Amino acid sequence: MLRTVVLFFILFTHTVDISAQGGIRAIFWEYNVAGKDILLLGLGLGYDHDMNERLSMGVDLRALVDRKASWALSYHSAYHFSDNDAGSFYLGPQVSMLNLAANEGDRMILPIGLRAGVRGGLERFYADLFGSVSLAPGASNVAYGESNGYKLSNIFYQLGLHLGWGWDRRR
Repeated sequence: MLRTVVLFFILFTHTVDISAQGGIRAIFWEYNVAGKDILLLGLGLGYDHDMNERLSMGVDLRALVDRKASWALSYHSAYHFSDNDAGSFYLGPQVSMLNLAANEGDRMILPIGLRAGVRGGLERFYADLFGSVSLAPGASNVAYGESNGYKLSNIFYQLGLHLGWGWDRRR
């Protein structure tokens, strides 16, 4: 699995336009609600890329910290309601691949959802404050927690504040 993630990252970084605006984000404040009494803290790194004045995309790799070690890889794209060179509200789809350490062993879950937030322009320091709702088919069959009493929900909620450092396009 690690080879797949590394290969995806290499292909992704070599296919994006180097002259465009981009940024590296640090993930410190991210909370994922995956069911009743199941709160996962996300810590990791991400990459943001502005494709034009209104469209952007990003990739995040996070460790999900709770009682057991888990990880997540997410892709999101966004339509910005104003020029994304400055702060702007956005809305767009999000797809994730979560590897959760459940009671019966590691389980792969693929939530698909909608993400909304406000993000600063990618030149120099920027922040991204967002929330998302995702549908995770089959997650309700997964036992998680100290006993089999906790079950994951089919609907995941996410709230986060990511901070990053970006660069402007070449002139």
